[in-house]
Amino acid sequence: MRRRAAVLIVLALAPGLVAAAPGEKPLGTFENSTPGKPPEGWKARGGDIDDVYVVRRDGDEKFLSAEAEGQSVQIGREERFDVKRYPILSWRWRVHEVPRGGDERKKETGDSAAGVYVVFGGWPIPNAIKYVWSATLPPGTRLESPFASQTKIVVLRSGQPNPDRWVEEQVNVLEDYRTFFGEDPPEAKGIGILSDSDNTGTRAVADYDAIVARSADAASTSPAAASGAGAR
Repeated sequence: MRRRAAVLIVLALAPGLVAAAPGEKPLGTFENSTPGKPPEGWKARGGDIDDVYVVRRDGDEKFLSAEAEGQSVQIGREERFDVKRYPILSWRWRVHEVPRGGDERKKETGDSAAGVYVVFGGWPIPNAIKYVWSATLPPGTRLESPFASQTKIVVLRSGQPNPDRWVEEQVNVLEDYRTFFGEDPPEAKGIGILSDSDNTGTRAVADYDAIVARSADAASTSPAAASGAGAR
């Protein structure tokens, strides 16, 4: 089993985000990237970015596709934001295949079909919260990463999904940070994405799109909040 850091430390300043609505800060959109190529403005740790991640097109929309074959390649981008001003993080994702036997409680099975990180400060390992689509753990599970105690994990979804259906998520990063670390968060440094299957030696396939930080007021009128999907 190959050991790996539990949180992406290499972050990259990304160009050309789409225009933001009032109370919103886009963090991960792929409209300025070229289909068939890696996402612009992201850097990888654990391998080459195009080993796992490529931008694809669905009609008029672009999204990030991840396909990990026994691999663990994290990608991240630097986009600093004040979590007190933008406490809500939203995105959409869909999972095509979960890593068989994945269980985030143990190093030997610590693979997730999909994961979205918020990375904060700290040295030598930064604090981070990772929201995952788990192969086996039930939604609502909260735990400490077995790879690094400064990374906290929240399970939002679990098991084999409908691969044709996008799922909208909305989480309160401010409240989660206070719960996990017992204090208000520093400025967030960026975000990360990880679909991995290196520990189980299987396969993880997922898509990501529209990662946005929102004020509480903006979040209350977002589509995810209106539908109740993924709200916490």
